[in-house]
Amino acid sequence: MDFTKFVSMLVRKGLFFSRLDKLNDPFEGSLPKLNVVDLEKNVPPEIANNPVEVQEFRDAIKNFRLALKRLRSWTYVSTWHMAEQESAAMWKLYARTEEAVCVRSTYAKLRNFLPSGVFVGRVIYIDYAQQVIGLNNVLWPCVHKRKSFEHERELRAVISDLANAFSTTKVPPDDGVWQDVDLASLIESVYIAPTAPIWFKNTVQDTITQFGYRFPVVRSTLDESPLW
Repeated sequence: MDFTKFVSMLVRKGLFFSRLDKLNDPFEGSLPKLNVVDLEKNVPPEIANNPVEVQEFRDAIKNFRLALKRLRSWTYVSTWHMAEQESAAMWKLYARTEEAVCVRSTYAKLRNFLPSGVFVGRVIYIDYAQQVIGLNNVLWPCVHKRKSFEHERELRAVISDLANAFSTTKVPPDDGVWQDVDLASLIESVYIAPTAPIWFKNTVQDTITQFGYRFPVVRSTLDESPLW
């Protein structure tokens, strides 16, 4: 993340959860093609000969799909990259300047220091033209993405306001919400972006100290020189 976003974390003492519909993938929270086809065509056999009940069924399916679309606006996610090593691709995608940082933690800590009502799980990457997702949980569309994004190896923490999603056509006024988190326990270390100037590491360390934290600050391993 950019340094300004990191400072916001320290100021707010928590994590920012972005609205799902504000992310850059228009497929976020949507259903794969075969799910939609199945919902539209598969009328329960016990009502197949009753036009009134068939129409009611189709109306219910239409309302369900509209509610899922609205759910995008009332679902908020904190996204993480899962890997043992730094990713050069992630730095390029999410660090817009050399003055950026990467916060490192673990799945267990993220799970333990978020409230129980926050869903945490890996994103599952599928072919949206050929595969389906289960519909036994309305949050499943929020943790599935197209295979084109597999390089992100994403873990998501998800907050969903189901009450508003299924009861109003309005959208939230803000682009996201903040969730209080014990950052001192959550964060293991802070990495400095590759090629960042020398002074930047000191600035990050001083800022962390001023907010009363003691996270170790580490230069990116991508800055290391090869041995010949």
